Amino acid sequence: EGVSTLTEDRVVALDEHQLLYAFYGDYYGNRLHNWIILLWPYDRKGEHIQFDIMTRYDGNATYTGEFTAGDMQTPYSFIRGSIVSDEDGQYMEGSWYYTEDSTEIAPFVDGSLSIVENADATMTVTFNVKDDRGNTISGTWSGMPEEY
Repeated sequence: EGVSTLTEDRVVALDEHQLLYAFYGDYYGNRLHNWIILLWPYDRKGEHIQFDIMTRYDGNATYTGEFTAGDMQTPYSFIRGSIVSDEDGQYMEGSWYYTEDSTEIAPFVDGSLSIVENADATMTVTFNVKDDRGNTISGTWSGMPEEY
């Protein structure tokens, strides 16, 4: 059982995507930095990647590093994807693969993410993760990041 709609492994083509990032600081009050990293198609159609990551709270606000599946208490982790319910309904929380029309969704529950800043100030993002049905979702993106 799982919420993923994927039925096989997926390599995400990220040629027409941009990296957007948002910094939330010590969002959870645990002395860790929280970031959202989005790999979205320029036209917003098709495959989207979202990582909700935690980094150390050391005065240096950066989202670069090597990350593994974890939770909001674990430095250098991406928060596992889950469906959360509240009085307004259900929504996706954490790290996910999805299409803009939500016909395909997959929460990231295991794996690795690498975010490297290159000498020319571009970033390279590489991920190899698993969803809650055991499918592998992977991809690599390089380019200039933009603040969301």
